[in-house]
Amino acid sequence: MEKKRTKFEDQVIRRRKRKFFLGAAVLAVFLGLCYLFVWERVYTLRLAEENAKTRQRVHYLKERSQSLEFEINQLSSVKRIEDIARHDLALLPAREVQLAGFTMSSRGGISTDPGSAKPKTREKPQASAKPQKADELSKIDKQQKTARPKANGKAATPKPKARK
Repeated sequence: MEKKRTKFEDQVIRRRKRKFFLGAAVLAVFLGLCYLFVWERVYTLRLAEENAKTRQRVHYLKERSQSLEFEINQLSSVKRIEDIARHDLALLPAREVQLAGFTMSSRGGISTDPGSAKPKTREKPQASAKPQKADELSKIDKQQKTARPKANGKAATPKPKARK
């Protein structure tokens, strides 16, 4: 036969169950807080490492950007382009006398009809061409007039001196 419990015993059993569930709940909350604390620390360390890598990358990209800007400025300088045009491509600055013989045709091409274009005077320099000094122009004209033929019969063309 089963023994009946008394009211007092029932109350004791209920108190024990409550203490057990309360203890289990406190333990679960404590373990949950410990887990959150550890997770927060690990997450913070990961973010710090990622932040350091990002800062390093930004620093590298800023340096690279500055070096590329310097290179662009250096490569697109007028002096460098002028030197390449003179030395590598053997180009000279355009003179007004040279430009006077060329006119644009109606088809979009260039004609070299000497009668169709009027030579410009030295008093009105072209806006796109660099104005040259009269002394330099007269020197070039004198050099062209005094060119002597070579031994093989061909005329020698003097090389114009580059301006400094």
